Amino acid sequence: PLSTLLAAGARTELTDRTGRTALWYAAQAGELAALRLLVQHGARADAADVTGLTPLAAACLSGKIETVTWLAAHGARIDSRTRSGDTPLLLAASMVHTDVVEKLLALHADKDARNALGDTALIIASRNGQLALVRQLLAAGAATDLRDRDRFTAADVAAARSFSDIVAQLHGG
Repeated sequence: PLSTLLAAGARTELTDRTGRTALWYAAQAGELAALRLLVQHGARADAADVTGLTPLAAACLSGKIETVTWLAAHGARIDSRTRSGDTPLLLAASMVHTDVVEKLLALHADKDARNALGDTALIIASRNGQLALVRQLLAAGAATDLRDRDRFTAADVAAARSFSDIVAQLHGG
């Protein structure tokens, strides 16, 4: 097991060819016991892979709320960015992990962060037809007037996909 390897001196910061550490994989899988053990042995909670995806971001993509909570409490940066500019909040929104989005918002993640395409979590949720997520982001104060790289607002992308209930919500309805 992991404890035996670490006791024998295994290095916690070894990476595979994608730059991922054992802690990164433990975070993605939601293995809290492994996370605790690795951090106790010096693993860094924010060691990103070659794309800039941190363990916290990997946990957000996987919807591992307990892991997100634990990493945030142990120094993971809430608003870290991948090479394409995605934050953990944008990634959680793209996967419709509303519990993770709620946790990140409670931890004061930047609700209006934009990636390289100019997408915000609200634009992503609107494009994907996720009314509950749109409501959640609006309740947190997400800006409705921000535009993506193509100059579209969340309402514009929702309208383009005929999500009239989302358009109405974005216009205060």
